Amino acid sequence: LDTIARERITHLFLPPTIVYALLSCPALDHTDTSSLRCIAVGAAPIAPEKLKEAVRRIGPVIYEVYGQSECLFPVVAKQP
Repeated sequence: LDTIARERITHLFLPPTIVYALLSCPALDHTDTSSLRCIAVGAAPIAPEKLKEAVRRIGPVIYEVYGQSECLFPVVAKQP
């Protein structure tokens, strides 16, 4: 979280377990995450209730992604 705020990070790729860790961190609500434009969440499905919480607390920048070797580009679904 400190790095996101200090370096004004705009894009992240995270597995759901790291999103869960961010959501459980008390500093999240006091950290400037306004620079974030896209958090691509992949490697495993994210729990729907955690996805809703992440959108509510971080903003509408969460994308669930899916890719495989047979697919040239990852498939991206923007969450509401």
